[in-house]
Amino acid sequence: MSHINVLQNGRLLGLPDGIVLSCCPKMNLLAISMNKTSIWMFRFNGERVYSVNNKAQILSLQWNLSGRFFAVSGTDNFVNIYDTNTGELVNKFATHTSLPITLISWASVKLEINAASEKALPYIKLFQQDILKDLPKLSHEVNFYDTERAGGVISLQNASAKSQSMSISATNTNEDDSLLDYLLVVNANAMFTATFNNLFTVPDIELPEDCKFLRHEVKDDFFNQAFLAETSSGELVLYRMEFSLSEPRQLSYVLEILKYASLLISMLNHITDQVNEMQKEATAFITLFDRYLSNLKDAIKEGKSTEEDTPDVSEDELVEILMEIVLTGYVPDYLNDYWMNQFGERGLNRLSKMGNDLYEATRKTAYAQVILAIEKILIILSDVRGICLACSNLYGDSLGMNVETLENSIELGKSMLVSFYKFILEFNEEQEQFNVFCNYVKVEIIERLSKQESDMELFLKVHPEIEVSSTVTMHYIDNYLTRPKIAAYLNVLTLTNDVIFQSTLEEGSLIEKLNDFKIEINQKLLPGIQEYIAEKSVFKLIGTIKALKAHVDCHMVFSNDKILIARKSESQLDIFTFDKVGNKKSHEIEFPGAILSYELMSDSRIVLLLERSNELRELILFELPKGGSNIAFNDLVLKQVLPFDTQSAFIPTCMTLTKDPSSSSLTGCVFDKTRRNYVIFKID
Repeated sequence: MSHINVLQNGRLLGLPDGIVLSCCPKMNLLAISMNKTSIWMFRFNGERVYSVNNKAQILSLQWNLSGRFFAVSGTDNFVNIYDTNTGELVNKFATHTSLPITLISWASVKLEINAASEKALPYIKLFQQDILKDLPKLSHEVNFYDTERAGGVISLQNASAKSQSMSISATNTNEDDSLLDYLLVVNANAMFTATFNNLFTVPDIELPEDCKFLRHEVKDDFFNQAFLAETSSGELVLYRMEFSLSEPRQLSYVLEILKYASLLISMLNHITDQVNEMQKEATAFITLFDRYLSNLKDAIKEGKSTEEDTPDVSEDELVEILMEIVLTGYVPDYLNDYWMNQFGERGLNRLSKMGNDLYEATRKTAYAQVILAIEKILIILSDVRGICLACSNLYGDSLGMNVETLENSIELGKSMLVSFYKFILEFNEEQEQFNVFCNYVKVEIIERLSKQESDMELFLKVHPEIEVSSTVTMHYIDNYLTRPKIAAYLNVLTLTNDVIFQSTLEEGSLIEKLNDFKIEINQKLLPGIQEYIAEKSVFKLIGTIKALKAHVDCHMVFSNDKILIARKSESQLDIFTFDKVGNKKSHEIEFPGAILSYELMSDSRIVLLLERSNELRELILFELPKGGSNIAFNDLVLKQVLPFDTQSAFIPTCMTLTKDPSSSSLTGCVFDKTRRNYVIFKID
């Protein structure tokens, strides 16, 4: 039995502009546009949670399936993706900076398709193993509410979805591995861009000409999409987007490739974030170390100078003096002030702590995040290579990919993996010798100088019990002090440094290898997939609906295997049902009053806000009639009627309805003419 249950009556702060009036039942939130450029988020009880400034005039708002994110399109031709919990901007992109956005739709589609016509399909995956699922989670893969499970650096930056060559990361908006998040953006009614999981973008899919696209619907099957458009003559046309592929298994391959393409971008973005963080920390440490060594150079120059034009101390001279100190155990008097005051134990402790923190964090991030991500990419590329070969052999269709490009990507990934392991081994040795060097400076220089005049005998008595390797210290000074390996591998910029500089690795830095790897995937592998999807997308005309003279408000929804289209004009509601082959049934329902607002439901129910008279308005829930073309209002099967007395303070004028993805219920909100007073209801 259908019921309309009133959940909340309330009043909003501010002055809504009426562009966006939307509710999110999953998060129990209301999104209301204010001043044409801002979204204010309210709880159902009217409490304001936060606001976001879209900066450009808002066109529309869409929630993703989970309600965890929402997308806002603007007149600046950009789409902004926000985190529903915090209002934080997690992605911003323009599918076409010069073309206006005319329609936006956000849905989730299943990764498994119905391919009953191919008997072997259920058994094809019988022996497949999901190796990725058995591997540890990366920090960006953990559940939104379980972030403590992953180590390393968690980065969240804005990104552009137009180009996969961008190195900054976007947030994966999909929380269900069995689904593919699908955001569609239509530009200038001429083409649309499909974005999957907020990561992989397929741009420039051409739409039928001479149409203004009003609605887009996809139930849960990516290969079963419907577009409702209006021609220049006012006629409504229904298109179904199909893919020119002959075998159901090919469709399954396409979905797998879309999933893997999104994963590749996600992993590459994650590696880039982690390496950038390592590079940032290494730069801070090397800058500090260089400043201390530069001060040492100045102290040497000042102590040795006999004339005003004494040349600067070279890097080799600095190393030579430090070597002499280690070999002889004698610290020149003119350096006492530097070691005791300018640098001192405080500077040494700061340097030692910062250095060891860097080495430990870099090791942890490299092992737990970067190396694991590379291993996952290699698994993905191997699977994609297998799909490419299988599809080529079975159907003569490589899905827009090149086996040679895939193999090159795998080899580059292997090379980068080896380089990261080598990097860890070398900076482990560097850290060990760095600590010996710091210990030597602490004992043999700072402590010795401090005890030199007061307690030298005690120092000499204790000294033999302290392990300080002069050989290791000299090796560190000669090999790592001015040319640290961590600077070479992470390509740390040292142009403004005075002492510490970046050395050149014969095999190239990790940054260079990562860039080569990204170029191979982003500029050679993925564009082929993008072009393939765009080329295979075709639009089939399902049916047409005659034009009306008056402007009409149209809605569309999938109902089982049929498509329902409704249009209203004043007091009449026309409902059209199309089956798969385009057969059409129509119903005309005349209502005793003006239709203020209405929504179609996927189970063939309709909820409608009706102005019965100046004194009475009603929220009506009824079933779609099964027979007859012209239906009187009295013949409708009314499930429930919720009356609103206009003598009260609340006079409803518009309505919004949103499906709850976790149940079969729908949540709606009725607003008055000010858009401030509202009633939230739920339909079971």
